[in-house]
Amino acid sequence: MNEMTAVGIGAVALFVVWKWVAARVAGYGRGKVLQHLAGGIAGMLVLAAIVGVLAPSRMPAQPVPAASSVR
Repeated sequence: MNEMTAVGIGAVALFVVWKWVAARVAGYGRGKVLQHLAGGIAGMLVLAAIVGVLAPSRMPAQPVPAASSVR
């Protein structure tokens, strides 16, 4: 999976989580600023987690050292 796909999935998840958390906080009777602040923070955490898991690593594979036989 390439980076663009991971960011796209993460952006959709960010929006969904943002709206869900904002609606939950609104149910507690909190103000609009707190609703969207909490939703934005939760959404960004979800975005970072999804991109971190789905985006391919840019680190090259490390060669496996040959086993040495000591007698």
